[in-house]
Amino acid sequence: MKNDYDFIKEKFEQSGVNAPEKMDESYVLDRLPESTPEIVKPKRKVKKLPAIAACAAVLIAAAVAVNMLVLKPTAPAQKSAARQSALSELVKFDSEQALREQIEKIEEKNRANRTEVDYEAADSLDIGVNTAKSASSTKTTGANTAAHSETYKQVEGVDEADIVKTNGEYIFSVTNSDYVAVIKPDGKNSKVAAKINSPDKEASSDIYELFISGDRLVVIRYYESFELNDDGEANKYVSKTAADIYDITNAEKPVLENTFSQSGYYISSRMIGNKLYLVSSDSGDSDRVLPVIACGNDERKLDCGRVYSFKNPASRSMLVITQVDITDMSESSDTKAVLGSGDTVYCNENNLYVTAQSYPVYFDYGYEATDDEADDLSQKIRILKVNIEDGVKFTASCSVKGFLNDQYSLDENNGYLRVAVTSNENGRDVNNLYVLDSKLSQVGEVGNFAKNESIKAVKYVGDTAYVITYEKTDPLFVIDLSKPDSPKILGSVKISGFSSMLVPVDENTVLGIGYHTAEEDWTDLEVQEGVKLALFDVSDKTAPKVLDSKIFENCESPVQYEPKALAFNPDRGSYTMPLNRFIYDDDYSCVAGALTVKVRGGKIEVEKLYESKKLSGEDDEGVNRTVYIGDTVYLICTDTYDDNSPTVDCFKY
Repeated sequence: MKNDYDFIKEKFEQSGVNAPEKMDESYVLDRLPESTPEIVKPKRKVKKLPAIAACAAVLIAAAVAVNMLVLKPTAPAQKSAARQSALSELVKFDSEQALREQIEKIEEKNRANRTEVDYEAADSLDIGVNTAKSASSTKTTGANTAAHSETYKQVEGVDEADIVKTNGEYIFSVTNSDYVAVIKPDGKNSKVAAKINSPDKEASSDIYELFISGDRLVVIRYYESFELNDDGEANKYVSKTAADIYDITNAEKPVLENTFSQSGYYISSRMIGNKLYLVSSDSGDSDRVLPVIACGNDERKLDCGRVYSFKNPASRSMLVITQVDITDMSESSDTKAVLGSGDTVYCNENNLYVTAQSYPVYFDYGYEATDDEADDLSQKIRILKVNIEDGVKFTASCSVKGFLNDQYSLDENNGYLRVAVTSNENGRDVNNLYVLDSKLSQVGEVGNFAKNESIKAVKYVGDTAYVITYEKTDPLFVIDLSKPDSPKILGSVKISGFSSMLVPVDENTVLGIGYHTAEEDWTDLEVQEGVKLALFDVSDKTAPKVLDSKIFENCESPVQYEPKALAFNPDRGSYTMPLNRFIYDDDYSCVAGALTVKVRGGKIEVEKLYESKKLSGEDDEGVNRTVYIGDTVYLICTDTYDDNSPTVDCFKY
């Protein structure tokens, strides 16, 4: 009787497809059981396939991938995982025409048979490298006042925008991306007291996120429009990221004070005191190559002296970064731009880092690539360091192999940037943590740990990094970073499922929030089918332990993918999150609610599991955020089918 491998091999031969050299029996049988595709949908919604067909599909996909790769040059041995550049050779344009010529070269390359990538950054800026001591992120995130919750933050003192904010008197909620609802919190009698619409009536405007700073509300929005020619036809596409500043001294009658805008779609933002940092990506258009910034009605092109370029950028997209004081926007703004895209932002009080993910470059058959081009076959992350202590200054750049899980994979402490990445080596995921100095030169590395797994969560606490990886189990790694030139793994522990967020409870305990997983009874595949909380004892970093866990089946929470959805109350020592339970029967429905837990005596205690009749139903997508004011927790559904108001419910602690 033929085994599965013989059967698959025969099918390959019958179809005329030759299995790659490494796809021999020992290779396949050794690796197939370890390969676990991640399935996000609940188990009962997964279409079941015969196990043999699933294996064949994996083999055929692998064969196609390898056959594609044999047409590309082989990447040379890696000389340095982090390719550093001090930025002194970064191109600085002296005229708009020079920038236009550079963009024409980029577009000409993109029309050719091969593509070059933009993470080959130049070596340094002539403005030099700022070596000021960087802010440490050793403080526990999520510090709030006694009266009301604040947005959970990665770095204390650096606020992050979110879809719901409160100042303790009112709740401000982005509703359906259309408007901001100003909610007067009054227990079960809460109501919408005012609505803030986009000031651009003629543009297609989406409201993204909010900040509150004293008596000012900052509304971040993205809008796009088409300029029409004399015949009424769309002639030019315009996209901008804007920050509208409202005086909310009387929150029920907000007053628009000013608007700052810059070209491009919104990437991210931060706020430190009254200073707002906006990051966008601008692709320009057929006529315009310089970014456009505007304060109120004063619109102007960015001066060429503020525009830079990396070597060999892959597209004409331009990263635009602005620092602006919301109390004095006309006099305080500082904007700079660089040819090159961006996607993830990490920021402390001294430096802002923007990363851009680059993917493998594919060359046409027969093209003889250079060694550098061959090296570009792997995924890379370009990291741009921007000093923000006095305006916006590009100070360093580098690239590392791999890809980031999220912004929490980055952290700066005592001048050193720590970067945790997952990369693919010979078809297998491996993980690395790099330590870079102030010039982004690599000084230390923890390499190739947790093979065949990928990073799902990272939390840095001073000189310690806690890293969660996942394949079929959830290993927590404890990494010592006290010696930047020789970081090392101290210990690890495994648990089923995986955490996507790590929260330090105290110096000896870490709470993991993430996914409950289960194995299908008909195959080895893992499916995600609930929320799981795990409590880790890290008092002995060489031997971390699992103290407790709680599972909530058929549930989901925005905290699983968005840390800002967690509401931490330091006075109570409690953690509150949206928790939505799904019922899969003839009529799909959602039971919306919230969960409050405390950590006591090495146990996770459920203080409140609240399910809302007001928010639950077939048409509701569930709770997006929870905020507390005093001893009342408010549940907000920002995506509502009711155009008049968002849906709000509450309960007492």
